[in-house]
Amino acid sequence: MSKILPAPCKFETDTDVLIIGAGACGLTAALAASEACEDVLVLERDTAPSGSTALSSGFIPAVTRFQTDHDSVARF
Repeated sequence: MSKILPAPCKFETDTDVLIIGAGACGLTAALAASEACEDVLVLERDTAPSGSTALSSGFIPAVTRFQTDHDSVARF
């Protein structure tokens, strides 16, 4: 259950794991902790979780075996 609180705000809570940021890394860490039966709290600055991952094109830059005729690891 998510709840949006106005910033700045104060609240008391008790949790096993606190994650700051709901980007790809934060949510992955939260999922892993949750699967390990930990009580997880994720805090996000923005109203919708996205992080810097939302700014990417979704590609992982790398030289593949299909690019060896045109590119190299050294050139990359």
